[in-house]
This record gives sequence, C-alpha cells and structure tokens, in this order.
Amino acid sequence: MIITWGFTQNEQFQIIENLKDKNTISLIEVYKINKIVVDASKFELVEAENPLYTKKQAEIDSLKQFNSELTQKVSISEQENTYLQNAVAKMNSYLNNGNPETSKYGILEDTQKELDKTSHKIDFYRSKKDFYAACDGRLMDAMNGKNYYKIEKYIQKTISEVNELIKAGNSIKNKLNYNAVLIAKLEKELITLPKTAKINKATNTVKREILLVDTVNINENISGRFIKKDGPVDENGQSRYAIMLKNYQHFVKNELILKDSVEVFTKATRDLFKGVGGNTSYLIENVKTNELYYTTGDILNNIAINSQLAEIYENIDALKIQKTVKDDKIILTYNGYTCVLTPDLYDRLSKKDASVIEAMHKSVAKRKILMENATKSADLLRKYISAYKARTITTEGLNEWKKETKNCDQILSQMQSLPFANTYYYSEQFDREETKLHIAIMDYVSYSKEKLGL
Repeated sequence: MIITWGFTQNEQFQIIENLKDKNTISLIEVYKINKIVVDASKFELVEAENPLYTKKQAEIDSLKQFNSELTQKVSISEQENTYLQNAVAKMNSYLNNGNPETSKYGILEDTQKELDKTSHKIDFYRSKKDFYAACDGRLMDAMNGKNYYKIEKYIQKTISEVNELIKAGNSIKNKLNYNAVLIAKLEKELITLPKTAKINKATNTVKREILLVDTVNINENISGRFIKKDGPVDENGQSRYAIMLKNYQHFVKNELILKDSVEVFTKATRDLFKGVGGNTSYLIENVKTNELYYTTGDILNNIAINSQLAEIYENIDALKIQKTVKDDKIILTYNGYTCVLTPDLYDRLSKKDASVIEAMHKSVAKRKILMENATKSADLLRKYISAYKARTITTEGLNEWKKETKNCDQILSQMQSLPFANTYYYSEQFDREETKLHIAIMDYVSYSKEKLGL
C-alpha cells in the first residue's frame, strides 16, 4: 500500500523491502554521500590578462581570418556570376527571338560556352539530339515548331536554377559585408575594455574536506530508518543544497555544496550545479548511522512508510496478525476476523490492541447486511421516482413512496451509526462498486426527500 505523506520536521521513515517492486525501484536513484579529503586549488585575486578583453580580441581575430577567406571566395563568385548572368541573358534572348527554332542553335551553343566558364558543370546544350531529349522534344518536330512549349519550359527551368546559383554567390558578398560591420563594432567595444583585471587565479594547493556524492546507484540495497534532510533554506524557503556538475574554482564535480558558496564567484550557475531539495530530489539521513544519501525519485513516498506505521507493522508481526496484500490494500486477519489496514486502526494497533480488527470486521459485516436492505428499498424508490417523472404516480403511490423513503433513510442512518462509519478511511473497507452503490442509494433518498418535502 503506497501512502503519500506530508513531511514534518524530523519525521522518521522506514524503508520497506516488500515495497521495492521492479517498476517502482527503477524510477528511483539513490547515491551515498561520502566525506572525503581532496587536494584543491586555492584561488586568490591577482592582476592578470582581462578574460573579457582576451575573448573579444580572439573573436575579432577569428572574424578577420574568416573575412580573408571570404574575400577570396567573393572574387571567384563575382567572376562566375558574370558568366552565369551572361548565360541567363542568352537564354532569354533565345525565348524572345521570333526566328524559327532551327535557326537559333547558335544562341544555345553560346549559352553553354558561358556556363562552361563556371565551376558548376551545367550541361545545357551539347548537341541537338541531347537538347531535344533534355526538353522531352523530338528533332523531327523542330521544323514545324511543335517543340516550342517544351523548349520554353526547359529553358525557364534552367534559368531558375542558374538564378539560384547567382543568389548563392551574392550571399557570400553579403556575409563579407556583414562581418566587416561586426568587426568594426567589436573593435569599438574592445577600446573600452582594460587589458588587465583582477581575477581569481589558482595560486597553490590546499586540503579540503568535502561531501562527495557517489556515482553508484544503490536503490536496491538501501535499508533502514531515515529522515528527510531539508538543510538550510534561502529567503524563499528553498533548499540551499546543490550538487556540482563540473569542476569550478576549488569545487569538484559531484560535490555537495551550498549554492551561495559558488554564487560569490559567479551568478552564471545554471551549468555549474543542480539544486537539491523539493518533492522528488532531496537528501535523506540514516537515523542510526547519520549517513547522508541523495535521492532523485521521492524515495520516502515510494518505498518507505513513516515511523508510526513502521511501529504498527512491528506490532502486527509481534501479535502474529496475518498480513496479505490484495488490490493494493493490506488485509489483516486475526482470530478469524479480517479487515483492511487503514489509519482507523493505527491508534489501537500502536497499543498492541488486536481486538480492533474484530471491531472493524463486525462493523463491516453489519454494514453489508444493512446495504442489502437499503438496496432493496432503493429499487422501490427508483420505481416511484420513474413514475413521478412520467406523471403516472397515484395518490396511493405517493404515500408508499413517502413510506419507503423514510424506511431507506432510516437504514442509511443505521449504517452511519456503525463503529468507524464516520471516519474518512472507512470506505476503504469496501470495493469501488459497493461505494458507488452506496452513493446511488443516498442520491435516491435525497431526491425523494426533496420532492416529497420530507
């Protein structure tokens, strides 16, 4: 039975082995936290090269190198664009030339010559036969102009492809111009930066005692009694614990730290550490050994029970009460009496009073008998309600309806007066269908009382 607890300060929880089913435990990670001594660099403020100045200068140098390469490419692309534009002009002249198709082959040949001057290897016109094949035409149809619409479609398609190559060449030039503007902007910013600055720099090595989170998941082996370790909190009530994601300053990867111990060096901590604390990711401490563990899967709400329930489990075993699990409910059996383990039983079981099982069993059994009677009465109420809604009920029927409503209401009152019946957890002794039936009966009675003015 999984119960979600609201954690209270120093409340103890017992990890229960039989709650460690594979599906649940696979979602939980648990790592031991070890106290170790490490060699760490000691940092001091010293005058050194300004990292911001160095970074910006490197960025400028990189852009200048890139622009040098682009300049060479622009020179090549501009020449090639001239040839491509000449080719487009010749193709357009072919389309605009009104002479017969068979007299314009020279324009096609000149177009191909311009294209061959580029590095793009475009085969547009090598021979009459290949040309007509490319535009899905026939050489024999050239004399009567039947190929013209196919030739036009082929040439327009080639013009579009060549224009795309011209655009690509122009984009290199645009990139060169953009980078030149960017370099000028960065150089202006560089002037405002000092070449040196006070920075934290490693000067020597010191011994540090740290809390290091292990990297081996021990979720299947952890056992014992634990408390949730909230630790110090910030002004918003959030845990100040965190785990380092990488080495930084004198901190080491997987070290358990307080956030503000890193934040004094930098506010850009998103990639430096991850927070610890909350509903799913937190620290737990073994009550007996005081050892710390880090869990990522809300271990206390998944495979543990609180100390009160743990004590009750111990009493159940000591009293030799049989305990079985059915439909996620724990069934207790003692001296032939059975019931579901719910908080209604906790107080007396904590005092080793097993008679509460008999009391609950008898209450449930009596309720089942009353439920049978209530069900029969509710069937009659349903018929009277149907007749009322259909406007077919007689005066005699109204009187019988009132009588049966009072009878069913009395049965419900008897059920409500049973031991434990007024508690929040009593309904857990029954299955879902019984609960739904009980609600339906109460609805029938409530509707009947309203319509009859009872």
